[in-house]
Amino acid sequence: MVEIAFKTMSSSEEFEEECVEVAAAVAVLEYSKRKLWIDSINKNRKVEGEFSTLFSELKKEENEEKFFMYFRMNKDQFYYLHDLIKEKIFKQNTKILIEKVLQLKRDWQFV
Repeated sequence: MVEIAFKTMSSSEEFEEECVEVAAAVAVLEYSKRKLWIDSINKNRKVEGEFSTLFSELKKEENEEKFFMYFRMNKDQFYYLHDLIKEKIFKQNTKILIEKVLQLKRDWQFV
């Protein structure tokens, strides 16, 4: 807790200015107490690549809820949808072949 010693002010402007300073100090102290929580799946995403690691992590049994939060559907629905459209989203690229599941993830992410 921040202790504030009040003293006699010569004008209301000085009092308001000091109140603003105290409020700012309290806000800084409260902000510094917060801790940023990052899910373990997202910690290494930039280093290891989003799809290659994230999708394999989300497929695990213990991540059913996270899979649903990410794709907005459960795994069965995802693979059912994938089976329905995999022939239509398949593109042959002489440079790099994009996995069908990656294409579905990419397209579904912007829905």
